[in-house]
Amino acid sequence: QRGRLLLSLAPKTYTVRVAKEGFPSPPEQTVEVRRGEEARLEFQLRPAPKFASFRLRNGAPGAEVLLDGKPVGTVGPDGAFVYPKLDPPGKHTLVVRKESYKPRQFDLDFLPGVMVELEGNLETTLGTLRIEVTPAGAGVQLALRREGDASDRPVSGTSLQLPEGVYRITAAGAGYQTASTTARVAAGRTATASLAL
Repeated sequence: QRGRLLLSLAPKTYTVRVAKEGFPSPPEQTVEVRRGEEARLEFQLRPAPKFASFRLRNGAPGAEVLLDGKPVGTVGPDGAFVYPKLDPPGKHTLVVRKESYKPRQFDLDFLPGVMVELEGNLETTLGTLRIEVTPAGAGVQLALRREGDASDRPVSGTSLQLPEGVYRITAAGAGYQTASTTARVAAGRTATASLAL
């Protein structure tokens, strides 16, 4: 009654355990009951956690976070994302994705009351294409076409960040014959295209 239980017991040492559905059992306690005295034990029962949670760190700012295919938010400017109430706990699929990066997937069994720490860093799908034209300073116009595209697009600059793929680079200048070459761009690497007019 009112959280109290009063028992009359023969004098000796007892071990007491308390259990209730929906509550984690606190550690059992030992008490010595003496004749003519009252022994007292106190147990604190707290409801079992109902939710799981996870935290991403070192993520790409602005990356989208999906839980079982549904968007649940984006990674902040500090590279962190926290999801405090995953309900119900259990097996879920988490995906972090951003344009120009390879998506990252986690298949995890989330436990109630446990904050799962995850590394959210993504691997870029961009590579660098460096274009070298000789003779230098010939007023060259550059055009680029990715394999599978229908037409060329003009580019400025000789160092470009591009998605993975095979590219055809064309250079044209007044008074020079047009030159072209192909280059394969790989994620995280630098490819060089050399053209001589």
